[in-house]
Amino acid sequence: MGSVLLLFSVLCIAVGTWKLIGYLKEKKPDTNKYLWTAVTSAGVVLFLLLKIFSDP
Repeated sequence: MGSVLLLFSVLCIAVGTWKLIGYLKEKKPDTNKYLWTAVTSAGVVLFLLLKIFSDP
């Protein structure tokens, strides 16, 4: 279960960062920027929670 959550968190971070970089390169204001910021942040929080609870 932990490996699935780890894969999901890394996927969220990768896709969210990729989309955010695309929006920053376009320099167009868009409401989806907040969605991808939330996805990236959720991935980081999930990764940190996995690291905290998996270490003894």
